[in-house]
Amino acid sequence: MTQEELDEFELDHVRAHFAPKKPPPVHQWSEADKKYFRSLLQPKYRAPLSDYDRQITKSWEKPRNRLRNQVPQLGQQSKQSIPLLKVLSNQDAATAQFVLESGLTKAQLLEEAPIEVHPGANKKPFVLGEPLMWEELIPTLPTRMRELHAWYLKVSASKDVVFRARIQDRHFHRGLDDIWIYFENLYDLYHQDALDKSLVCVFCI
Repeated sequence: MTQEELDEFELDHVRAHFAPKKPPPVHQWSEADKKYFRSLLQPKYRAPLSDYDRQITKSWEKPRNRLRNQVPQLGQQSKQSIPLLKVLSNQDAATAQFVLESGLTKAQLLEEAPIEVHPGANKKPFVLGEPLMWEELIPTLPTRMRELHAWYLKVSASKDVVFRARIQDRHFHRGLDDIWIYFENLYDLYHQDALDKSLVCVFCI
């Protein structure tokens, strides 16, 4: 075979290889074939039940259990009327919580009834020999304040209006001396009011 014949043979072979080809004919499946293949996709046996489901099923299949364990469905209950579900907004929920905590009535919130004010809302007036604060507030005082208050009740029982505090020479450089403090100044101290200079002096030393 000459070179020209070989080239011609290869060219014909390439043309035959890349020439457009007809697609293979599509196989037409009959309805019987389709039904057969669909049956292969379906499970042949149902998945077995668990022990729990099997016991429930067996119990339900007994007529006497079915009648005795029958749960009334919606509309079959003996008591049909139930209170309506009320969904409150965040503001209404906060208002309801405030009413529960404050103990106010609806009329008091609407300013239709007066609100009772506890006497402890105001400052307790000073009376010598009586507690300096409302008795409900005394347990909330710090330890030293409670001890001072107990000492005041004991000493003021004699109806003295003042008590003295001894100072030394190193405090004001005038020898031993006494600073006289009125019990009413202790009252100002417990109510965080203006203090007399005698009490301030004792605090400073």
